[in-house]
Amino acid sequence: RLLRAALRSSALPAVVMFWAKIVKTFAGRGSTDHLTRGARRAQEHADLHRLHVLTTYYARDGDGEALLNDVLAGAEGKSYEQLKASVSDNLTSQIRTICAAVRASLASPRVPPRVGPRGGGGGDRDRASSSSSLREAIANEITIRLGFACAIQRSTAGAGSGRGLFVRGKVDPGEIVALYPGVAYDVRSVTHLPGFPEVAAANPYLIARFDGTVIDATPWGRGDAVAPRGVLDDDDDAESTPASMGVWPGAPIEPKEDEESEPSRANTNRRGARREGILGVIDDALTPTLSEDDRRVAFDAAAAVERRHPLALAHFANHPPGGTSPNVAVASVDVVFEEEEEEEEDAGAAEAGTAEGPRSSTTDSVDASLRPYLPNVGIGSWGVPTRGWELEEGTLDSEQNKTGGFAGLLRRLFGEDDDDDDDFETKARKKAADSEAARRRNRVVVPTLALVALEALQDEEVFLNYRLSTHVKRPEWYVPVDPAEDARRWASD
Repeated sequence: RLLRAALRSSALPAVVMFWAKIVKTFAGRGSTDHLTRGARRAQEHADLHRLHVLTTYYARDGDGEALLNDVLAGAEGKSYEQLKASVSDNLTSQIRTICAAVRASLASPRVPPRVGPRGGGGGDRDRASSSSSLREAIANEITIRLGFACAIQRSTAGAGSGRGLFVRGKVDPGEIVALYPGVAYDVRSVTHLPGFPEVAAANPYLIARFDGTVIDATPWGRGDAVAPRGVLDDDDDAESTPASMGVWPGAPIEPKEDEESEPSRANTNRRGARREGILGVIDDALTPTLSEDDRRVAFDAAAAVERRHPLALAHFANHPPGGTSPNVAVASVDVVFEEEEEEEEDAGAAEAGTAEGPRSSTTDSVDASLRPYLPNVGIGSWGVPTRGWELEEGTLDSEQNKTGGFAGLLRRLFGEDDDDDDDFETKARKKAADSEAARRRNRVVVPTLALVALEALQDEEVFLNYRLSTHVKRPEWYVPVDPAEDARRWASD
């Protein structure tokens, strides 16, 4: 009765906005509920266990069966949160090494000057030749530092497979082979993907993480070593290559001037008909526009990224043909970049008992100077990942202490709090979590995906299990590696 009375009163605009906020909140929650439970979570847990074993094996000193048995024994009984934190720590350490190696490789006097994709002297053929020489020089430099490089060659997966990803040199089990470049959209920002909602219809370079993040590698192409802009330097896959391939950063970060603006799209339903009144408000809540501030932040980040990255080629990896097993696994990681701590903070940490200074400067994050060498930008927000030492010291609230449901929504909307009902221990955990959040505020979190070697690789093609969705028709060439894994990966229970 109160709602009906309000709808007849002058309070209508406030009621509409209140309802739109509820719709937006629960729509967002509904889009993520399936990500954290059921068969899907079970498959993610299994994948994390495998990645923990692989990346820990790579990180530890030693070799052979004794080390493997030790790592396997240490993995027994680890919770989902512990495995996720361990994998994040291990991958962050490797990415720090990769970023530093890429920076050193590009600074080498043996690497010729940059050849921009948007112009310069000479024709397209001359620039393509220079691009090939530049790519080869960078590959040689990264091989000196990492022991391997990536290359794009005609795939061995069979007729019609086009280009594939190859490794030159030797890669150890548990080592990152390549990074999946491009623009990352968090689960609430996928509406900004070009072509939404039918985003995959003409784009074969999309990949989804377990947390709902989608990465679009189309704008990256092969990186800055490709000329001219938006055109590959060979015609192997000309028919299946999107026209926007290599146009960095592309829409919606860099919208074309002659295209319809983003705001005009947001207030429409899927059939394109404009909806007025409260339906239009709800449409805006469910398909929000990318704000100018967010677009500018993403554009500036994209402009600073070094596009000559020699390992930013994971999107060219093919699915293994029938009878062949994948030799890499996909791994999600949110990389934290931060400026070096001030001397006063270092001194304070030492006084607090951490003789080596803040942990974050050594294991938790990557120095901000290396940010240009991670080939991703994000639209959305990603939290600072939990670290292994945080779980050991118990400085974070567990998930069961978080308030959800309608009561939680109303509490957030109206500022209610139930701290008075908490016991001393719960209050202490909340205080520690608040302090930790404050310590993290100036960090930049960049989401990415890495391909991790499942076995020793040497001078061979890289095959990745695509695990294509079970909810759509799959192409004829797709042979499931493990149908049960595919079903769990895309479960919605």
